[in-house]
Amino acid sequence: VSRDARAEPDNCGMYFKQIELHGFKSFADRTAINLEPGVTAIVGPNGCGKSNILDAMRWALGEQSAKALRGSHMQDVIFNGSGQRPPTGMAEVSLTFDNADAQLPVDFSEVQITRRVFRSGEGEYFINKAPCRLKDIQELFMDTGVGTNAYSLIGQGKIDLVISSKPEDRRFLFEEAAGIIKYKTRKRVAMRKLESAEQNMLRLGDIIAEVERQMRSLKRQVNAAIRHRELTQALRGLEIRNAWLQFNELSGQVADLKERLAGAVDDYARISAESGGREAELERMSLRRIEMDQDLMARREREHAVDTEMERVESQVALLRQEIEFCRQRAREAAEEHLSLRERAENISQDRGAAGDRASGLRAEIEAAQEALAAAQADWERASEALTGAEGRLEETRRQSLEAVNLRNRAQTEIETLGASLAGILQQLETLDTRSTSQEARHAEVAALAAETRAAHAAREKVLEKAAADREKLQEKRRKAAERAAALNTEWQDLRERKSSAEARLTSLTELRDSYEGFATGVRAVMMAKQRGMGNLEGIIGPVGDLLSTEKDYEQAIEAALGGNINNVVVEQADAAKAAIAFLKEHRAGRVTFLPLDTIRPSQYEEQQPLKGMRGVIGAAIDYVHCDRHILPAVEYLLYNTVIVETIDDAIRIARTERRYPRMVTLDGEMVSPAGAVTGGRTQRDNQGLLGRSAEIDELGRSVGEIKERIAAVTSEAAGVALRMEESAKQLREMEAGEVALRRELNELGVVLARQAAELDALGQTSERLAEERKSLGDRRADLEARRAEAEARLAAVSVDDETLEQRAAEARAALDAARGAQAGRAGALADLRVRAAELAQQLEEAERNREREQREHELALREAEKRVGLARQMKERETE
Repeated sequence: VSRDARAEPDNCGMYFKQIELHGFKSFADRTAINLEPGVTAIVGPNGCGKSNILDAMRWALGEQSAKALRGSHMQDVIFNGSGQRPPTGMAEVSLTFDNADAQLPVDFSEVQITRRVFRSGEGEYFINKAPCRLKDIQELFMDTGVGTNAYSLIGQGKIDLVISSKPEDRRFLFEEAAGIIKYKTRKRVAMRKLESAEQNMLRLGDIIAEVERQMRSLKRQVNAAIRHRELTQALRGLEIRNAWLQFNELSGQVADLKERLAGAVDDYARISAESGGREAELERMSLRRIEMDQDLMARREREHAVDTEMERVESQVALLRQEIEFCRQRAREAAEEHLSLRERAENISQDRGAAGDRASGLRAEIEAAQEALAAAQADWERASEALTGAEGRLEETRRQSLEAVNLRNRAQTEIETLGASLAGILQQLETLDTRSTSQEARHAEVAALAAETRAAHAAREKVLEKAAADREKLQEKRRKAAERAAALNTEWQDLRERKSSAEARLTSLTELRDSYEGFATGVRAVMMAKQRGMGNLEGIIGPVGDLLSTEKDYEQAIEAALGGNINNVVVEQADAAKAAIAFLKEHRAGRVTFLPLDTIRPSQYEEQQPLKGMRGVIGAAIDYVHCDRHILPAVEYLLYNTVIVETIDDAIRIARTERRYPRMVTLDGEMVSPAGAVTGGRTQRDNQGLLGRSAEIDELGRSVGEIKERIAAVTSEAAGVALRMEESAKQLREMEAGEVALRRELNELGVVLARQAAELDALGQTSERLAEERKSLGDRRADLEARRAEAEARLAAVSVDDETLEQRAAEARAALDAARGAQAGRAGALADLRVRAAELAQQLEEAERNREREQREHELALREAEKRVGLARQMKERETE
């Protein structure tokens, strides 16, 4: 890196003072390089980063080409990490210039420019740490020789390129050195503004033309308003005169009405006097009617009292009849209950006799049960004596067996002690085997984990490589999205301008059509009057210019064929034409030709038939217009005997060669009459373009709709692109975080691999120590097994005597069991007999209680029967009363 030197530092102009890099390419840490006035050289081996400093200067000055910075994307200038440290999230370069001579157009003695870029793609520019635009930095250094393409930055091979380049290319360096680049840039900006101004002037010309047309219409409306004001004033005078005449007439009518009112007052007084006498008579008759009403009310009250008394007596009679019937019913029920109770008493007497017989039988059974119980008691006592002898023999056998058991227990205890020791040895051996197996399993597990860790390390490296590739793809995708967003914004601006222009043109044409601009004065007056509901103009359909349409290619030909007839007004009937003419006369609004559909008769097309198929002849004019079928007679009347030819030469040729020919019009608007007259040229009449106006309005309406749809589509797509860019930025941040996490995982996996290798060595040493312990325990196990075999031999000798004693004890237990079984049988029989005796005694007691209860019920039934007989007698006596 080199720059111009100054002989004396004190005489230096603006010079490059310092460069500060952070996160730019190979400068991961913040690095500052201070440059003193004079020549500064940076030397070093290849790959140490010398060219990165020049790239940093070009980038900070606004370089926008990633290829010029030896990269594919602008994010490639950010430090991408190494094996020892993760990548950074941004790159920043600051250039400091001494501005003591105020060569830079700022009020600072020292100027620092800074550029910063993030991995998400966002970039920032600063001048003295204040945010600014790239354009501000470019304008700051313009004509100073400092810039991305300036002569002050010359890299490797650039000198040969300058020498061998074309004169036009070298001219840029000389212009930069001469200080005219700033003015050429300003000139280009001014030229672009002039072009934009010319476009605006063209649009203003169109607007002025439309406004002038509207002004002519407004002038006519002003004249109409003045005329309306004059007529309004005249109408006001006439209304005042009419009101005065009506006042005089009404004054005479008021005097007449006053005389009639006086007569009516006299009649009212006379009628009032007569009505006073009649009201007195009416008052007397009203008093008489009140007295008669009171008498009638008293009679009605007496009749009501008699009716009430009769109803009370009748209800008492009905109540007595119900009581008589009730008494009879109770008497019958008492008789029936008396019979029932008699029958019940007899039944109870019979049951009482049966209960006495049953008690006698139970007493006999109780005596027999007591005798059987005494015999069973004697058998049970004999069985108890036999049981006592069997128990003595069994006790002797048990004593002998106990001595044999003691001998066997001692031998067994020794065997168990040796077995416990042997089991301990076996347990230790099993523990050693388990530990050995565990060590082997752990060794295999750690080895497998180490293999997995190595595989995971390799996989993470592949994932990291793939993540870097994906990040580059995403950055490219985001760059394309940004380009698409810029294109959509440009298209949106263009569509907005087109829509505004089309809407302005549509509004202007619509207003012209609605005000019938371009038609004759009389036509406008009639149509505007119809719109406002003035006059009897209901039968008017409209002017021919509004009712016809044709393709754009035939507009001039049809307008030429119609001529002034384009102002004709089509009406339903001749009466409507008559009313419209009267309106025009009354308002002096001009003259109009009307085409009544009920009277107009179109001519035939005989003269145009021979021209069909001739060179240059397009066809009959009537065939190239579109209209409502209802007004077709009027259109045929206007375009009868008219054909369209391509050029004026074709029309003249036909006129010269044909003896008879119809009226001919050309596509450019020339006309040849049947008599040979030729009409052509251009005029500035208002009726020019009347046929195409409606078509243009429709076309503009469709165009505006399409533009709006496209604007909506562009807006929607732009929103989608913005959303995708935002998502891409988010994904980039996530990818960067993911790469950092992957590198951290790689470091952690390396640590895990080292720890697993150390654990494998420790497991090998532990396995050797366990093998030695297993050999020692095997020797102790053999000694214990020999001692246990001797104790088992002694136990076998004791077991022979034990078997004999066991046989004798079994015989004694069998005898004891037999004695106990006999005693239990006798005891069961004795218990059964005792239970049977108790049951018979209980049954006897129950029978006695039932007999006493039945005796009480028999006496109660007799008393109840006597009560029912007395009740029946009372009911009979009451019925008799």
